[in-house]
Amino acid sequence: MQLALKYRMIQKLNHITPFFKCYFYHLLLVFSFITLTNFWNSLNGQIIFSNPSFEGNPGAAISPPSWSICSGTPDVQPSFFGTTQVPSDGNTYLGFHHEESVSANFPNGIGVCTGLQFSIDVSIVPLDVPGNSTWEDNYMGVNPGYICIYGGYSPCDFQQLLWQSDLITNVLDWQTIQVQLTSTENYTYLNFAPCVNPYGSWTYFGIDNIQDVITAPLPVNVSGDQSVCIGESINMNASLEGASSYSWIGPNGFSSNEQNPTILSSSISSAGTYTVTATTDTCQSLPGTIEITVNDCAVNISGVVNQYSPVLGFEQCNNSIVVSNPEYFSVGSRALIVQMKGATIDSSNSPSFGNILDLGNAGNYEFVNINAINGNNIQIENYLLNNYTINGLVQLITVPQYGDLIISDTLTCMPWNGQIGGVLVFESSGTVQLNNVIDLSEKGFRPGSSSINAPYLCSQLDYFYPLGSTYGGNKGEGICQLPNTIINGRGKNVNGGGGGNDTNSGGAGGSNYGSGGRGGNQWTGCPSLPLGGEGGQPLPYNNGLLNRLFLGGGGGGGHQNDGVATPGTRGAGIVIFRANELIGPGQILANSLNALASTGDGSGGSGGGGTVALEVPLISGGITINVSGGNGGSNNSHGPGGGGGGGLIWTVNPIGTGVNLLFSGGQSGFHSQSGTSHGATEGDSGAVFTNLVLNESFIPWSPSDTLLTTLIVSQCENYLWPVNNQLYTASGIYSVNINAQNGCDSTVILDLTIHPTWDTLISGTICQGEQFEFNGSFYSSEGIFPVILSSVNGCDSTVTLNLTVNPTPLSPVLYSSLVNCPGETVTLSADSVYGHSIYWSGPNNFTSESYLNTFFLTNDFVGEYSAILSENNCDSPPSTINTSFIYDKSLDDYSFPNVITPNNDGINDKIEIDLFDQSCEIFELKILNRWGNIVYEGNENSSPFNGFDKQGTKLNDGIYFYRLNYSYGAKEGFIHIIN
Repeated sequence: MQLALKYRMIQKLNHITPFFKCYFYHLLLVFSFITLTNFWNSLNGQIIFSNPSFEGNPGAAISPPSWSICSGTPDVQPSFFGTTQVPSDGNTYLGFHHEESVSANFPNGIGVCTGLQFSIDVSIVPLDVPGNSTWEDNYMGVNPGYICIYGGYSPCDFQQLLWQSDLITNVLDWQTIQVQLTSTENYTYLNFAPCVNPYGSWTYFGIDNIQDVITAPLPVNVSGDQSVCIGESINMNASLEGASSYSWIGPNGFSSNEQNPTILSSSISSAGTYTVTATTDTCQSLPGTIEITVNDCAVNISGVVNQYSPVLGFEQCNNSIVVSNPEYFSVGSRALIVQMKGATIDSSNSPSFGNILDLGNAGNYEFVNINAINGNNIQIENYLLNNYTINGLVQLITVPQYGDLIISDTLTCMPWNGQIGGVLVFESSGTVQLNNVIDLSEKGFRPGSSSINAPYLCSQLDYFYPLGSTYGGNKGEGICQLPNTIINGRGKNVNGGGGGNDTNSGGAGGSNYGSGGRGGNQWTGCPSLPLGGEGGQPLPYNNGLLNRLFLGGGGGGGHQNDGVATPGTRGAGIVIFRANELIGPGQILANSLNALASTGDGSGGSGGGGTVALEVPLISGGITINVSGGNGGSNNSHGPGGGGGGGLIWTVNPIGTGVNLLFSGGQSGFHSQSGTSHGATEGDSGAVFTNLVLNESFIPWSPSDTLLTTLIVSQCENYLWPVNNQLYTASGIYSVNINAQNGCDSTVILDLTIHPTWDTLISGTICQGEQFEFNGSFYSSEGIFPVILSSVNGCDSTVTLNLTVNPTPLSPVLYSSLVNCPGETVTLSADSVYGHSIYWSGPNNFTSESYLNTFFLTNDFVGEYSAILSENNCDSPPSTINTSFIYDKSLDDYSFPNVITPNNDGINDKIEIDLFDQSCEIFELKILNRWGNIVYEGNENSSPFNGFDKQGTKLNDGIYFYRLNYSYGAKEGFIHIIN
């Protein structure tokens, strides 16, 4: 059917004729849409007027078709009152001014929460035309103004303003404007009227051509970024007039209550359809949608790409992480949670200071997906794998998402500042082209500063001093949060190097996987004592599930009294990323820098190397990965610094050829006066691990789950648990069930450790003349010595030493039997002392624990034997005794006689070789006459040669030849026999 809509309503001035005064009344037109109700019953129906003009006969009190007059006289234009402006459509149009209105009737009402949308042509029609004596002096119809639409239950019932136009200023020219409105009541009339006009009155509006009428819950207008690259932000916008709230949902669990949400770092999973609905008071719109495409683009990155926020707590009922800077994160994006510290250490004043007693949650980390953001609460998609301790300095870091990636300039991170920073993390679904450098050197744990300058005092032995002490340099930072009372001095801070002690000792190197090197000894003008900082402890990495990652420890500061000591250097940071492939030829640097040298005080130690964790199956292209420790600072006659320990390179697969891996420990500083390191040592090497799987939970969280919360508490004395107001006096595991806490049932577990203040008795035993080291002091006399110790838990205890000094036994009295020749037995013995043990040592590794020892004596066992007596682990001074042979001469020294006179006068009657040398040697003697005949043969067992031949006949006087053969040689010559 055709619906003709056209009216004109004019208010006249007071001085015009009575006929025209009728126009001062509110002229109301009720137009009935014959088929409107059928369209209205369908919320998604659309009413389109086939003849969308206000058609009728021009003039007053003439009703156009489809309209009825309720009061007043409408003006139908053109030509009435001399107007000449032509309609925008059809033959006529409706005109009215600011005290007149027109009403549209909807018998069944416009519907609660139902939107009405249509277009209408509007113009300002001038009435001061030549010949129009009524209007020509009043300049009506040329002022700008507004048109308003009100809802009501009768003509001219202005109960609620539903819509207002922008300011209309155009004269003669028709302007098409869009009307879009919703209502909270089921009004049966829409009343059209000019609004208050701030620029003047008597604006005369013409309206024409209502069309494209839609009645339904209105859709939200949606716009935004429809195509982005991986890692880029996605910006979406929604608008609906009168809307008080918006609700978005989308891929990858996305949800938001913002009107114009942003996904800061898109990923492939961010692509898809995003839907938004708007609410006006209690009414909800039709959904609006936008389709987002995420493209795998190669992007260039450099600088700092992460943002960091401290973690303030956890809302387990909502599976939320509470952060201080929620604006850094967006729904649908990814983040990394990581705990930087939290270890508990041995805090005794001993070489054990800084050793790990409990690693706690230090180094725990994992990737998370962000589901929703409500204030400071970041709700995550899955349960956390690890536990985290807030006072262990936990941070949440944005994880940018990329496709193919080009690193064209230096890529780095925010340096660790004591709360956040120190970590570079991103993910790529493609290839990372490393054309420049990823540099996280000097981004890890902070270094120790040098001591406050003050006059020196040699040989300060303690392992810790308070902040500001002049007796020791500042310790490098490590994974334990040290109180200021123990933050100086030579003891290590887990992986932070100790500071050098007074006087002018060197700071130690920080550690990571490899130990840090110790600092150099004190100044050579003091006693030669090793008072340099203790090197950082190697950290316990786990190459498996729920692995941990750590920053390199800071180097310790040197001690100074001349104001020229140097501090340590920072440890290196942590590099974490995922990609399909990494190609070079760039560098990944997570190494520590060298410490500065000093010429008049102690030098600083270098920091430990960092950690590079790459979940990247393929790595190639000449890349260099460096997690080495730096070199300690050199010196002249003072303590050099220790070298930093090497870090850790962790990959998925073994790295092949063409990739250069550097993970060595740093060198110690050099002591130029002695040409040595003066007690400073190098750091140990780091390591390379494979089979890396970065931590991430894939167990979905459900809001209906019952919470299980564990509270870890360490207390010096009794603990009052606020959850149940119960006092606990003993360590243990306790639990409380809480119904409907924060909307869900909870079980809270208290893991309580009570550290009472107690008196401890330590028994010590030394031998007379020895010293016992206790709490940094040395004791040599028997007695009882109490010491008050402060622990890292803040609980003081009294430890008493009960020292016993045992006497030193007297030296044993040793005996040895006489031995003629090698191979004969010898007996070694000592006076037996009841209750004493004896320990022998001697030549050829001889040992024995017997008072009586008998064995064959050979040349190998000839020499000095010693023995000590031992009682109560105290040893006597040693006693010694020698073993030898009685017959110790050699026939080499025997002088053969050249004359014998065998006349039985007892003088020179015979040749007695055996009686002369007593050598125990085997020999053979032959005597030959001048014709070469053997006249005598004998050996060590024969009778001596006495001038008789073999048959017993006395030899004649004369010259005879002799030959003597023996074990180690031979002799020959002539002998003269004179009877």
